[in-house]
Amino acid sequence: MRYQIFTSIIMLTAISLLASPEGDLMRAVEKGDEKEARKALLSGADVNISDASGETPLMRATEKGHASLVEYLIAHDAHIDAKRKNGVTALMIAAERGKFEAVKILVKAGADVNAKSNDGTTALIWASMRGYVEIVKFLVEKGADIRHANAKGMTALKAAQLHRRDEVAQFLVDAMMPPEQRDAKKSNKRDTSGEKKAARIK
Repeated sequence: MRYQIFTSIIMLTAISLLASPEGDLMRAVEKGDEKEARKALLSGADVNISDASGETPLMRATEKGHASLVEYLIAHDAHIDAKRKNGVTALMIAAERGKFEAVKILVKAGADVNAKSNDGTTALIWASMRGYVEIVKFLVEKGADIRHANAKGMTALKAAQLHRRDEVAQFLVDAMMPPEQRDAKKSNKRDTSGEKKAARIK
């Protein structure tokens, strides 16, 4: 009996959401329709409405890669660091899906680059796992913690190595070097490159 009541409540909630300005907003975000999203907000839609999983319109726009909508929703007070029930934020979604423009917009707007999901996974770990080197470089530049490990002991470097993301792994190894060691490595590369070029000229 309790299960039936609970199921009925969920169904009624879903129906009311679909037939509301919030439902219109979610549909507009899904399609990437900024005009319809604007109309829904003007009709009173809550920009921070969330579904059963805790997903907000900002997260949905991020997941779909609708960068201009991400920017628009943030400008209309979307909570940048809101979390799904599993602790995942919009920035983590953007990093995991390779949506670089969304990543840049979110970080510029103040998203926490070191936010952690319920199991301790960060945007940097997700991007490293997927092999999105430009996103990895950007997040590190913006202060992402390279050495952080999630609940399973997975760091960004381990994630890159496990999934054979060699370019990402090499970047992270270099980024963890002391500055003087990193500079010496760059200097050696330049010297070696110059020697090869001189050899070709001869």
